[in-house]
This record gives sequence, C-alpha cells and structure tokens, in this order.
Amino acid sequence: MNSSDLPRVTDLVLACGEFYELIEGQPATEATAREILGPLDAAYAHGTKHVWGVEAPGGALTAVVELLEGHPTAEEWYIGLLLIAPERRRQGIGREVCHALFEWLALQGARTVRVVVHSQNVIARTFWERQRFVLEREVVKRSGRLEGPVGIFVRQVAEDRVVVEPLDGRDFERFIDYLRGQVGENGFEGTGYFQPTSRDESPLPPTKVEAFKVGLRTEVPQPGWRRIWVARRRDVFVGHVDLRARTESFTAHRCVLGLGVDREHRRGGLAQRLLAVATAWAAETAVFVWMDLEVISTNVAARLLYEKAGFDLVGEVTDLFRVDGVSLGSRIMTKRLRGALDRPLGT
Repeated sequence: MNSSDLPRVTDLVLACGEFYELIEGQPATEATAREILGPLDAAYAHGTKHVWGVEAPGGALTAVVELLEGHPTAEEWYIGLLLIAPERRRQGIGREVCHALFEWLALQGARTVRVVVHSQNVIARTFWERQRFVLEREVVKRSGRLEGPVGIFVRQVAEDRVVVEPLDGRDFERFIDYLRGQVGENGFEGTGYFQPTSRDESPLPPTKVEAFKVGLRTEVPQPGWRRIWVARRRDVFVGHVDLRARTESFTAHRCVLGLGVDREHRRGGLAQRLLAVATAWAAETAVFVWMDLEVISTNVAARLLYEKAGFDLVGEVTDLFRVDGVSLGSRIMTKRLRGALDRPLGT
C-alpha cells in the first residue's frame, strides 16, 4: 500500500477507535493512518517497511498489516500492526492473514518474526499465542499517552524458510531431477511456453546436462562457464537462477540469465530474491558489464518480473519459433550492472 490509500486506511483506523483508546489512551485520527503509511522512525531507518491491505468486495479495507524488515538484523522481522475491521473479527481473517504472511516471510528467507503486545490487550496476546508466538521478554514502552509494560513475542520461521545458496556439486543430480520436473511443465495448460521446446521432446537431454556439469567446473570468464544458485525449502529445491557465458566470441563482459521457480512458490517474491542474488554476484565479480536474457513473448509474468528488476527491452522477433503448432516470439532484454560504467570489456 502507499499514500494513495490514505482515505481507506483512515476509514479503517477510525472504525478501530476502541483499539487505539486501549493501546494509546487517545482516539485515532487521520494522522494515525499517515503514520502507518509513512516513513520509518529514525531508530528503525536501517530496516524496510511493508504495508499490506486486505480488501473487501467494493474496495473497502478489511485489514491492514504493517511490517518491519531487517530489525535488528537482516533476517529478523517485526509485525508492527495487524488491524482488522470490527465487523470482520472472529471470522478467521486474522488467522488467514497470518498464514499468508508466514508463507511470504519464509520465501523472503526470514529466520524470526516478532510482535509487540501491550499487557492490557489480553485478546491480542491470546491470538498471537495461538499463532505459535512465545514470550521472549517484557519491556516498558510508551504508546501515545500511555506508558506501561509490553511483551515482545517471537515466532521462528527458520524451519520453514527458503534458503538461497550456490549449488553444491554433491547435489547436482538432485538439481537435474528438479530441473527435469520444472522444464517438463513447458507448453502445458496452466503454464504455457517459457522456452522453445516441444512437449514431445525430452525435458533435459544429456547434452544439456553435460553442459551444466562442465560449466560449473569452468572458471569465469572462460568460454562455457556457468554458475547456479538454488532455493531450498525443507531440503527440497523450489527455485533456481543461473548465469552463463554467451556463446559468441568477444562477449566475456556479458552474461546470460536463466531463472525458474516451482509452481507452488510463485508470486511470493522468491523470483525477485533469486534475481537479486545473481545480480549482486555478477556485479561483484568486476568482470561483467551487462546481463542478458531472452523471454518468450507470451510469458507476460516473466516479462513484467524482468522489467521491474531493471531489464530493458532491446529487441523482439515475432514468430521466431513454431512449436507444437504454436507461433512464439522472443523478447531480448538486457540490464547494465551498477558500477560497471568504467569496467573493461574483456575479450
């Protein structure tokens, strides 16, 4: 959510006046809503704020969640606020929001999430304990006009979180099995085409498996090199990103990106995490100036993902492939790496 949602957030906080009287000893105002949507206090400026909204039919807000990422450390989070419209409470909405939140936090790689509960808010304490939060410590805190004890409750996310790490060579065969399953979805209903291969072809021929294996052993930026990072959850691969050499001569200053996320883990931010890891590695090598990719033109979700990640469209070939009787175009996209402006081009 952003500042354009101020009227809706204001309506919600005003409807929750009893909560603010209980916690702060003062009524809610538009300024209360502005604080939810506004910037972080200086004490938390090292973190990142996220505000979620849950809409009812018609566009009114049923609930608002305020999150703080990266406090006190990068893998720790806080729930600053969970506010639910009075008429929608005791209907399971809070539980559903928390379920979605914990799933999303796991995809972000969070280890723990905390919430501050005021001692006078007995109902909230019961709710958070039911969500598997446990009391970590008690402190005295001032909120609005009131000052008093609060409990800081914590829940572990680590056992369910998604870890992104370089592929360990000992896991290569497991990775290939995962990749076969993912590539095997290409061209089928619900997935569409994300690469120009037929449904009747082997999802991962031996020549390609060998290219992966050789590429991982090849030093950067020698021809044929490849590096792979995997997303792992409960020791199961749920996504990957790879960078590899271009095949043309005199292109050692560029690399090519490939990305995939398991169907059940899409639309939760994991693809963005994988992109960030690969981009950071490429920038830090001090070798690469450009990161390139090609995406099937009909793969709208992937196109939007790459556009948001800073990739620019440099060309499109319509009707480039005809696969299983389907015409497929290809979009060529590229991204200039930060800090690469004065970098030598390589050979």
